[in-house]
Amino acid sequence: MVGHFSVFQFGKIEAAFFRFSYLVKTVRRLPFAVFEIEGSTTSSKNQVGNGANLYACSGLFKFMVVDNGGAAKENDTYRRGVKIARYFRTHWGDRNLAFCDWHHIQQSMQDLVRCELCGPTVQSTSKIIRSGFGGETVSLPISEHFAECFCESGLEVQQNHIPEAIDEEAEVFNVLRERIDSIDSEAGVYLGKEFRGLPESITLSKCKSVRDCRYMPRLDLVAGFYAPLQFCRWLHSLGNAMREDAILYPFLYLQKQKLHSRFINLIAVEIETSMGKHSHGGILNITSHSYCGIWAAPSAARGHLRFTQNRFGIHNVIHFSVDPWI
Repeated sequence: MVGHFSVFQFGKIEAAFFRFSYLVKTVRRLPFAVFEIEGSTTSSKNQVGNGANLYACSGLFKFMVVDNGGAAKENDTYRRGVKIARYFRTHWGDRNLAFCDWHHIQQSMQDLVRCELCGPTVQSTSKIIRSGFGGETVSLPISEHFAECFCESGLEVQQNHIPEAIDEEAEVFNVLRERIDSIDSEAGVYLGKEFRGLPESITLSKCKSVRDCRYMPRLDLVAGFYAPLQFCRWLHSLGNAMREDAILYPFLYLQKQKLHSRFINLIAVEIETSMGKHSHGGILNITSHSYCGIWAAPSAARGHLRFTQNRFGIHNVIHFSVDPWI
Protein backbone atom coordinates (compact mmCIF):
# COMPACT_ATOMS: atom_id res chain seq x y z
CA MET A 1 0.00 0.00 0.00
CA VAL A 2 1.33 3.42 -0.96
CA GLY A 3 1.72 5.86 1.91
CA HIS A 4 0.46 9.39 2.37
CA PHE A 5 1.68 12.57 0.69
CA SER A 6 5.37 13.16 1.32
CA VAL A 7 7.47 16.31 1.40
CA PHE A 8 10.95 15.52 0.16
CA GLN A 9 14.09 16.99 1.73
CA PHE A 10 16.24 17.32 -1.38
CA GLY A 11 18.99 19.04 0.56
CA LYS A 12 19.79 15.61 1.99
CA ILE A 13 20.88 14.28 -1.43
CA GLU A 14 23.44 17.00 -2.16
CA ALA A 15 26.22 14.82 -0.75
CA ALA A 16 25.40 12.15 -3.32
CA PHE A 17 25.81 14.66 -6.14
CA PHE A 18 29.14 15.89 -4.81
CA ARG A 19 30.14 19.06 -6.71
CA PHE A 20 27.35 18.69 -9.27
CA SER A 21 24.71 20.38 -7.13
CA TYR A 22 23.07 21.92 -10.21
CA LEU A 23 21.32 18.56 -10.75
CA VAL A 24 19.74 18.87 -7.31
CA LYS A 25 18.19 22.16 -8.49
CA THR A 26 16.71 20.45 -11.55
CA VAL A 27 15.20 17.76 -9.34
CA ARG A 28 13.54 20.45 -7.18
CA ARG A 29 11.81 21.87 -10.28
CA LEU A 30 10.73 18.62 -11.87
CA PRO A 31 8.68 19.05 -15.10
CA PHE A 32 6.19 16.26 -14.45
CA ALA A 33 3.93 16.37 -17.55
CA VAL A 34 4.47 18.50 -20.66
CA PHE A 35 2.23 19.12 -23.67
CA GLU A 36 2.58 20.22 -27.30
CA ILE A 37 -0.77 21.36 -28.70
CA GLU A 38 -1.90 22.07 -32.27
CA GLY A 39 -5.33 23.69 -32.43
CA SER A 40 -5.90 23.74 -36.19
CA THR A 41 -4.60 22.30 -39.46
CA THR A 42 -0.93 21.44 -39.15
CA SER A 43 1.67 19.81 -41.36
CA SER A 44 3.52 16.56 -40.69
CA LYS A 45 6.77 18.51 -40.29
CA ASN A 46 5.16 20.63 -37.56
CA GLN A 47 4.15 17.47 -35.74
CA VAL A 48 7.68 16.08 -36.10
CA GLY A 49 8.87 19.34 -34.57
CA ASN A 50 6.47 18.90 -31.67
CA GLY A 51 7.80 15.41 -31.09
CA ALA A 52 11.37 16.73 -31.21
CA ASN A 53 10.55 19.40 -28.62
CA LEU A 54 9.03 16.81 -26.29
CA TYR A 55 11.92 14.37 -26.69
CA ALA A 56 14.45 17.14 -26.09
CA CYS A 57 12.83 18.38 -22.88
CA SER A 58 13.22 16.70 -19.52
CA GLY A 59 9.54 16.15 -18.73
CA LEU A 60 8.58 12.80 -17.24
CA PHE A 61 5.37 12.34 -19.25
CA LYS A 62 4.83 13.89 -22.68
CA PHE A 63 1.69 14.47 -24.70
CA MET A 64 1.16 15.58 -28.30
CA VAL A 65 -2.37 16.90 -28.78
CA VAL A 66 -4.11 17.84 -32.05
CA ASP A 67 -7.65 18.92 -32.93
CA ASN A 68 -8.60 16.74 -35.87
CA GLY A 69 -12.18 18.06 -35.86
CA GLY A 70 -10.96 21.65 -36.01
CA ALA A 71 -8.56 21.10 -38.91
CA ALA A 72 -9.96 23.31 -41.66
CA LYS A 73 -8.18 21.88 -44.72
CA GLU A 74 -7.70 18.18 -44.00
CA ASN A 75 -9.17 15.69 -41.56
CA ASP A 76 -6.27 13.23 -41.31
CA THR A 77 -4.23 15.27 -38.81
CA TYR A 78 -4.76 12.62 -36.15
CA ARG A 79 -3.90 9.70 -38.45
CA ARG A 80 -0.60 11.30 -39.47
CA GLY A 81 0.22 12.13 -35.86
CA VAL A 82 -0.18 8.50 -34.80
CA LYS A 83 2.38 7.51 -37.44
CA ILE A 84 4.77 10.25 -36.30
CA ALA A 85 4.52 9.15 -32.66
CA ARG A 86 5.35 5.59 -33.76
CA TYR A 87 8.30 6.97 -35.76
CA PHE A 88 9.75 8.62 -32.66
CA ARG A 89 9.34 5.50 -30.54
CA THR A 90 10.98 3.33 -33.20
CA HIS A 91 14.00 5.54 -33.84
CA TRP A 92 14.58 7.26 -30.49
CA GLY A 93 13.08 4.87 -27.97
CA ASP A 94 10.34 5.20 -25.40
CA ARG A 95 10.02 8.56 -23.65
CA ASN A 96 6.59 8.15 -22.05
CA LEU A 97 5.15 9.90 -25.09
CA ALA A 98 1.44 9.65 -25.98
CA PHE A 99 -0.29 11.17 -29.00
CA CYS A 100 -3.96 12.01 -28.67
CA ASP A 101 -6.74 14.22 -30.01
CA TRP A 102 -8.60 17.05 -28.30
CA HIS A 103 -11.67 14.83 -28.43
CA HIS A 104 -9.85 12.30 -26.23
CA ILE A 105 -8.81 14.99 -23.75
CA GLN A 106 -12.37 16.30 -23.45
CA GLN A 107 -13.77 12.81 -22.97
CA SER A 108 -11.14 11.93 -20.37
CA MET A 109 -11.98 15.01 -18.30
CA GLN A 110 -15.70 14.24 -18.40
CA ASP A 111 -15.18 10.65 -17.24
CA LEU A 112 -12.47 11.41 -14.69
CA VAL A 113 -13.22 10.29 -11.15
CA ARG A 114 -11.84 13.02 -8.94
CA CYS A 115 -9.98 12.43 -5.71
CA GLU A 116 -7.89 14.41 -3.24
CA LEU A 117 -4.64 12.47 -3.77
CA CYS A 118 -2.80 14.97 -5.98
CA GLY A 119 0.68 14.71 -4.49
CA PRO A 120 3.52 12.20 -4.85
CA THR A 121 3.62 9.26 -2.45
CA VAL A 122 6.18 6.70 -1.28
CA GLN A 123 6.29 3.39 0.47
CA SER A 124 8.36 3.17 3.60
CA THR A 125 11.89 2.07 2.70
CA SER A 126 13.55 -0.39 5.04
CA LYS A 127 17.33 -0.54 5.28
CA ILE A 128 18.79 -1.55 1.92
CA ILE A 129 20.89 -4.69 2.20
CA ARG A 130 22.72 -5.22 -1.05
CA SER A 131 23.99 -8.68 -1.96
CA GLY A 132 27.21 -9.04 -3.91
CA PHE A 133 26.86 -10.79 -7.24
CA GLY A 134 29.40 -13.49 -8.03
CA GLY A 135 31.23 -12.85 -4.78
CA GLU A 136 31.68 -9.12 -5.50
CA THR A 137 31.49 -7.18 -2.23
CA VAL A 138 33.41 -3.93 -2.87
CA SER A 139 30.26 -2.16 -4.06
CA LEU A 140 28.27 -2.91 -0.90
CA PRO A 141 29.42 0.08 1.24
CA ILE A 142 29.14 2.36 -1.82
CA SER A 143 25.54 1.30 -2.32
CA GLU A 144 24.80 1.84 1.37
CA HIS A 145 26.24 5.38 1.13
CA PHE A 146 23.80 6.37 -1.60
CA ALA A 147 20.86 4.54 -0.05
CA GLU A 148 21.36 6.42 3.22
CA CYS A 149 21.37 9.81 1.44
CA PHE A 150 18.22 9.01 -0.51
CA CYS A 151 16.32 7.57 2.47
CA GLU A 152 17.06 10.69 4.52
CA SER A 153 15.47 12.79 1.77
CA GLY A 154 12.21 10.85 2.05
CA LEU A 155 12.49 9.26 -1.40
CA GLU A 156 11.75 5.57 -1.83
CA VAL A 157 14.82 3.46 -2.58
CA GLN A 158 14.85 0.29 -4.68
CA GLN A 159 17.70 -1.90 -5.90
CA ASN A 160 18.21 -4.15 -8.93
CA HIS A 161 15.39 -2.15 -10.48
CA ILE A 162 13.94 -2.86 -13.95
CA PRO A 163 13.09 0.54 -15.52
CA GLU A 164 9.36 1.23 -15.76
CA ALA A 165 9.36 1.93 -19.50
CA ILE A 166 11.16 -1.36 -20.20
CA ASP A 167 8.82 -3.30 -17.93
CA GLU A 168 5.70 -1.68 -19.39
CA GLU A 169 6.80 -2.35 -22.96
CA ALA A 170 7.46 -5.98 -22.03
CA GLU A 171 4.05 -6.34 -20.36
CA VAL A 172 2.21 -5.05 -23.43
CA PHE A 173 4.40 -7.22 -25.68
CA ASN A 174 3.54 -10.24 -23.53
CA VAL A 175 -0.20 -9.50 -23.70
CA LEU A 176 -0.08 -9.43 -27.50
CA ARG A 177 2.28 -12.40 -27.79
CA GLU A 178 -0.18 -14.63 -25.95
CA ARG A 179 -2.91 -13.75 -28.46
CA ILE A 180 -0.91 -15.06 -31.45
CA ASP A 181 -1.98 -18.58 -32.33
CA SER A 182 -0.86 -20.11 -35.62
CA ILE A 183 2.13 -18.47 -37.31
CA ASP A 184 5.12 -19.63 -39.32
CA SER A 185 8.64 -19.80 -37.88
CA GLU A 186 9.88 -16.46 -39.24
CA ALA A 187 6.85 -14.63 -37.90
CA GLY A 188 7.29 -16.50 -34.62
CA VAL A 189 10.85 -15.21 -34.23
CA TYR A 190 9.90 -11.68 -35.25
CA LEU A 191 6.90 -11.53 -32.90
CA GLY A 192 8.66 -13.15 -29.97
CA LYS A 193 6.91 -16.51 -29.83
CA GLU A 194 10.05 -18.50 -30.62
CA PHE A 195 13.83 -18.12 -30.41
CA ARG A 196 16.96 -19.97 -31.42
CA GLY A 197 18.94 -20.89 -28.33
CA LEU A 198 22.02 -22.15 -30.17
CA PRO A 199 23.13 -20.60 -33.48
CA GLU A 200 23.80 -24.00 -35.05
CA SER A 201 20.43 -25.45 -34.03
CA ILE A 202 17.91 -26.23 -36.78
CA THR A 203 14.98 -26.09 -34.37
CA LEU A 204 13.43 -23.18 -32.52
CA SER A 205 12.46 -23.04 -28.86
CA LYS A 206 9.20 -21.63 -27.53
CA CYS A 207 9.49 -18.42 -25.53
CA LYS A 208 8.33 -19.17 -22.00
CA SER A 209 8.48 -15.52 -20.99
CA VAL A 210 9.27 -12.15 -22.49
CA ARG A 211 12.83 -12.46 -21.13
CA ASP A 212 13.55 -15.11 -23.74
CA CYS A 213 13.45 -12.50 -26.48
CA ARG A 214 14.00 -9.14 -24.78
CA TYR A 215 16.82 -7.53 -22.83
CA MET A 216 15.59 -6.36 -19.43
CA PRO A 217 18.31 -4.25 -17.75
CA ARG A 218 18.44 -3.77 -13.99
CA LEU A 219 19.69 -0.59 -12.35
CA ASP A 220 21.84 -1.02 -9.25
CA LEU A 221 19.98 1.53 -7.15
CA VAL A 222 17.13 3.97 -7.79
CA ALA A 223 15.38 6.61 -5.71
CA GLY A 224 11.97 7.97 -6.57
CA PHE A 225 8.29 8.21 -5.73
CA TYR A 226 4.87 7.16 -6.99
CA ALA A 227 2.93 9.40 -9.37
CA PRO A 228 -0.08 11.18 -7.85
CA LEU A 229 -3.14 8.96 -7.88
CA GLN A 230 -5.22 11.65 -9.55
CA PHE A 231 -2.76 11.72 -12.47
CA CYS A 232 -2.97 7.94 -12.80
CA ARG A 233 -6.77 8.21 -12.76
CA TRP A 234 -6.57 10.68 -15.64
CA LEU A 235 -4.33 8.29 -17.61
CA HIS A 236 -6.88 5.56 -16.99
CA SER A 237 -9.68 7.80 -18.26
CA LEU A 238 -7.62 8.97 -21.26
CA GLY A 239 -6.82 5.38 -22.20
CA ASN A 240 -10.51 4.51 -22.17
CA ALA A 241 -11.27 7.52 -24.36
CA MET A 242 -8.63 6.44 -26.90
CA ARG A 243 -10.06 2.90 -27.13
CA GLU A 244 -7.79 0.55 -29.12
CA ASP A 245 -5.23 3.28 -29.88
CA ALA A 246 -4.11 3.24 -26.23
CA ILE A 247 -2.20 0.00 -26.97
CA LEU A 248 0.39 2.12 -28.82
CA TYR A 249 1.53 3.76 -25.57
CA PRO A 250 2.40 1.18 -22.87
CA PHE A 251 2.29 3.51 -19.84
CA LEU A 252 -1.19 4.63 -20.92
CA TYR A 253 -2.50 1.21 -21.93
CA LEU A 254 -1.55 -0.46 -18.63
CA GLN A 255 -3.33 2.26 -16.64
CA LYS A 256 -6.36 1.67 -18.86
CA GLN A 257 -6.24 -2.06 -18.13
CA LYS A 258 -5.75 -1.63 -14.40
CA LEU A 259 -5.41 1.58 -12.42
CA HIS A 260 -2.19 1.38 -10.40
CA SER A 261 0.47 3.48 -8.68
CA ARG A 262 3.21 4.20 -11.20
CA PHE A 263 6.75 4.50 -9.81
CA ILE A 264 8.85 7.45 -11.00
CA ASN A 265 12.55 6.67 -11.22
CA LEU A 266 13.99 10.04 -10.25
CA ILE A 267 17.65 9.19 -9.60
CA ALA A 268 19.50 6.05 -10.70
CA VAL A 269 22.92 4.87 -9.57
CA GLU A 270 25.19 2.44 -11.37
CA ILE A 271 28.26 1.29 -9.44
CA GLU A 272 31.49 0.23 -11.16
CA THR A 273 34.56 -0.74 -9.15
CA SER A 274 36.73 -1.55 -12.17
CA MET A 275 37.29 -0.24 -15.69
CA GLY A 276 36.07 -1.71 -18.98
CA LYS A 277 33.63 -1.51 -21.86
CA HIS A 278 30.78 -2.61 -19.60
CA SER A 279 30.91 0.90 -18.15
CA HIS A 280 29.35 2.27 -21.33
CA GLY A 281 26.37 -0.06 -20.91
CA GLY A 282 25.72 1.15 -17.37
CA ILE A 283 25.93 4.80 -18.39
CA LEU A 284 23.50 4.34 -21.29
CA ASN A 285 21.04 2.48 -19.07
CA ILE A 286 20.86 5.23 -16.44
CA THR A 287 20.70 8.12 -18.92
CA SER A 288 17.78 6.48 -20.74
CA HIS A 289 15.79 5.25 -17.77
CA SER A 290 16.03 7.88 -15.05
CA TYR A 291 15.51 11.61 -14.74
CA CYS A 292 19.14 11.94 -13.71
CA GLY A 293 21.88 9.45 -12.93
CA ILE A 294 25.02 8.97 -10.88
CA TRP A 295 27.79 6.83 -12.34
CA ALA A 296 29.86 5.77 -9.34
CA ALA A 297 33.25 4.63 -10.64
CA PRO A 298 37.00 5.06 -10.08
CA SER A 299 38.46 8.45 -11.04
CA ALA A 300 40.67 6.72 -13.59
CA ALA A 301 37.53 5.58 -15.44
CA ARG A 302 36.14 9.09 -15.91
CA GLY A 303 37.13 8.98 -19.59
CA HIS A 304 34.41 6.38 -20.23
CA LEU A 305 31.76 8.87 -19.15
CA ARG A 306 33.29 11.68 -21.22
CA PHE A 307 33.27 9.36 -24.24
CA THR A 308 29.57 8.51 -23.92
CA GLN A 309 28.64 12.10 -23.08
CA ASN A 310 30.32 13.39 -26.24
CA ARG A 311 29.15 10.62 -28.55
CA PHE A 312 25.57 10.32 -27.30
CA GLY A 313 24.88 13.86 -26.07
CA ILE A 314 24.33 12.80 -22.46
CA HIS A 315 23.64 15.66 -20.04
CA ASN A 316 21.87 14.04 -17.09
CA VAL A 317 24.62 11.75 -15.72
CA ILE A 318 27.45 12.77 -13.42
CA HIS A 319 30.54 10.94 -12.19
CA PHE A 320 31.00 10.16 -8.50
CA SER A 321 34.44 8.91 -7.49
CA VAL A 322 34.53 5.66 -5.53
CA ASP A 323 38.29 5.92 -4.88
CA PRO A 324 37.84 6.20 -1.07
CA TRP A 325 36.17 2.78 -1.04
CA ILE A 326 38.58 0.91 -3.31
